[in-house]
Amino acid sequence: MLSRLRENARNEKYFSIGIGEILESSSNLFSVKQMVCFIAPNHSACVERIVIHEKLAFTISQKDYTWLSKDHIIWCRQYDQQKWWGSFFAWSPYSGLPVSSITNAIHEKMIEILQSIPTHEKKYIVIKTPSIVSEVQSTKKIFSISSIRKTAALFGYGNYAKTMLLPNLNKKIKITTIHEIDPTQLIPSQKNIYYDTCPYPRPNSKQDVYFIAGYHHTHADIAITGLKNNIDVVVEKPLMTTYLELENVILALQQSSAKYYACFQRRYHRFNDYMLEDFQIMKGDPISYFAVIYEESLPEFHWYRWPNSCSAIISNGCHWIDHFLFLNNFSPVLTSFAHKTKNNDIVTIVTLENNATLSLTLSHTGSSRIGMQEYIELRSGKNTAKINNGNYYCAENSARIIRRAKINKYESYKKMYQNISNSIIEKNNLELHDTWEKIKMVSSLILSLDEYVR
Repeated sequence: MLSRLRENARNEKYFSIGIGEILESSSNLFSVKQMVCFIAPNHSACVERIVIHEKLAFTISQKDYTWLSKDHIIWCRQYDQQKWWGSFFAWSPYSGLPVSSITNAIHEKMIEILQSIPTHEKKYIVIKTPSIVSEVQSTKKIFSISSIRKTAALFGYGNYAKTMLLPNLNKKIKITTIHEIDPTQLIPSQKNIYYDTCPYPRPNSKQDVYFIAGYHHTHADIAITGLKNNIDVVVEKPLMTTYLELENVILALQQSSAKYYACFQRRYHRFNDYMLEDFQIMKGDPISYFAVIYEESLPEFHWYRWPNSCSAIISNGCHWIDHFLFLNNFSPVLTSFAHKTKNNDIVTIVTLENNATLSLTLSHTGSSRIGMQEYIELRSGKNTAKINNGNYYCAENSARIIRRAKINKYESYKKMYQNISNSIIEKNNLELHDTWEKIKMVSSLILSLDEYVR
C-alpha cells in the first residue's frame, strides 16, 4: 500500500478544459493545425502535449477567443462551481469505463466559460520562451555475451518495480526496454535502456524475459505474447482478471517452451519453513489459514478502483488465497464462497479436499497509521502459528511456545526475484515456475470468488 501511495506523480492528476492546436491525429474528425476546444480528464501536471480521445474535443475558430496570447496566460480567480464535468472526471482509456461524449449542453457550457474570460484581467502569468519539445529514442548498447546472458523488458515502471523488482534481479539479466504509459515515471532516465509509453510489446521486439508489473488487466495479454514467442514471463499479481484471459494463458503455455513465473512473494517467506518444522508435518498435510487483512483506503480515482482492476479479491486478496493453497501443496478445492458486507468488507471461505480451511477477511475499515496490516493464524492439529504484518512469528502447541522470530518483512520479495532470475539464468530449478495446471487451479478459485462480490 505504501508503495502505491508513494507514486506521487502517478496519483496526482489534473482535470482540465482548454484550447489547443492539433499536432498529430489518428482520427478522421480532426487534422493537424486545427484549433480545438478539449477536455483532458486525467493528465499529469505541466505537460506540453496531451493525448485526448476524439469524443473529448471539437473544432473552434481562434478569432472568437480574443484573450488567447502567446505571451501570457490570464490568471482567473473564479471558476465554474456547477461541476457539470462529473461524467468526464478522471476517465482513463485503461479504466474499462466507456468515454462520455460532449453533449450539446456541455458544448455550449464550455464555449460560454472560455469566451467569458475577461481580457482586462490584470493578473496574468508571463509565458517565457518555450523549450523545444522533442521525442528522444534511446539507443541500445550491444552488451558482451560473457557479462549479459539474458535481456529483458519491464512492463510497468512504478515504485514497486523500482524498489522491489529491479534491485533484486540477477546481474546477468539486463533490462533493455521499459514500457510505462506515464512519462512522469520515467524520470530520470538511464542510458542503454529503451523507454516506451506503449503498455504492450512492440511487434518484432526481441527479449529473453518479460517482467510484467503494469496495470492488472494488461498482465495476461503481455504474458500471452511472451509465451507465444517462447519468452519467459515473470508476472506480478494478479495473473489475470477474466476467465477468457485464463483460457488464453493456459493455451499459450501448453504450446510454448517458455516458463511462467507467478510472483506471489509469500511462497518465499521464511516462516513457511519454520511452520513445517515447528508443526512437524509433511508437505500436503492440512494447514488451516485464518487471516484478517487491513488495506488503507485508496484515493477515489485510484486505478485500483477501475472496473478493469476488479474487486479486492483479485487486486489484493489473491496473495493470501495463493499462500493458503501453496501451504497445502495445492490440494484440490472442495467448496468456496465470498460475501461483501454493507461496509464493503469482504469475507472469504474456502475448504480443500485435505480438510484445510481458509477464512480470509479483507477490510478498509480501521487505523491507517502504518498502512497495510495483516494478522494470520495457521493451525494444524494441536499447533498454531501466529504471523503479524509479515515480520513477527510465534508458534505454539498445547504444551509450550515452540519458536518466536522477527524478520524484515521485505526479505521474501528479495528472495523471490533473486531465485526466479537465477532460475532463468541457470535453468536449474524446475519447481519455481508454474505449470498450466497450477495456474488454472489458483486463478480459477480467485476468479470464482471475485464473482461473488462484483
